[in-house]
Amino acid sequence: MTAGPSGDDAVRTTWVTARVKLTATYAAFTIVTGLIALIVINVIIWRFPDYPLALASDPKQLSAITRGEIRDSLINYSMLALIAMAVIGTSVGWIVAGRVLRPLHDLNQAVRAAAEGALDHRIAMTGPRDEFRELADRFDDMLARLEQSFLTQKRFAANASHELRTPLATMKMLIEVAQADPEGRDVDRALRRMHETNERGIAIVEALLQLNQLDRRPLVTSPVDLAAVARDASQLISPEAADAGVTISSTLESTAVLGNRVLLQQLVTNLLSNAVRYNGGPDGWVSVWVGPGTQAPGRAVVVVSNSGPLLGAAEVARFVEPFDRKDARIARGAGRDRGNGLGLTLAARIVELHGGSLRLAPLPAGGLEATVLLPEAHGAGPTEA
Repeated sequence: MTAGPSGDDAVRTTWVTARVKLTATYAAFTIVTGLIALIVINVIIWRFPDYPLALASDPKQLSAITRGEIRDSLINYSMLALIAMAVIGTSVGWIVAGRVLRPLHDLNQAVRAAAEGALDHRIAMTGPRDEFRELADRFDDMLARLEQSFLTQKRFAANASHELRTPLATMKMLIEVAQADPEGRDVDRALRRMHETNERGIAIVEALLQLNQLDRRPLVTSPVDLAAVARDASQLISPEAADAGVTISSTLESTAVLGNRVLLQQLVTNLLSNAVRYNGGPDGWVSVWVGPGTQAPGRAVVVVSNSGPLLGAAEVARFVEPFDRKDARIARGAGRDRGNGLGLTLAARIVELHGGSLRLAPLPAGGLEATVLLPEAHGAGPTEA
């Protein structure tokens, strides 16, 4: 058990502030400078001959002033001047220290507000761009990122709770209906519905666990051929696409990136699965293009496009949000699984872990285009491992 601070420590924490320390430093500097000047003057006086001084206008008239008397007077007046310098230095030091440390006071208030949960507080410091201004701007940027992350996590937790509540409420309703009508219950249908609902709940939990593991596990990378990854993902999605009446076409050029093959295949699979599920229905199409970036040198590009309804840019921007299924009605209308709402969220996180970028854009004729940019692996050949 750690003992609390003693009384002396509490007093020191309360009174020995940075302003007091700076003021004491300024005052000490003033006093030390005055002492040095006094010592130098006394040394100079000691070098003068010790005899009475005569007036320059009348050399015959001797003054009674000697070197010792001059030194004594100098010391007396110097001590008075030193005391005055100490008082003035302390006063001026206190004022200057307050002005210098004023930005730190604003920073302290912002830190205290953030610690109490007010992440929307900003310092917004003005004035010259010095070290304090740079620190304040960076602190504001950090608060903005923390606020955005907190809001995202809060929204994610709320959406996850809602999504997990839905299958549980559905199973409860099925059980209550079966209990209310023992004679008319359809056991096989009820069991089938409960099985589907349970599978959906399991899929949501597994997707949540995947997101959590992405943030906790270190990324193990090796050279990977994106064309081979896209080819395997296309074959994996082909049965689902055939059932939906969607045609998948591909243009694949061998392109190596440094990444985790399992995660990269999960990325492309999620993009293809999303393109198939939220397609325009029968006679729809999905295209996959993989190759080096012509407009982005040093980047490997994966483009997954699909047919579908007209979409707005603001609507598409929300697709990477967890549990966003704006067009789930399309999948339900076609009799397909509407997914768990985490496919594009996982894809965006995988791209981020690989130092790339994911851009979603609506197509003019309807549908969606997902573009992934990943750093190419130079000096190493692709591997299938």
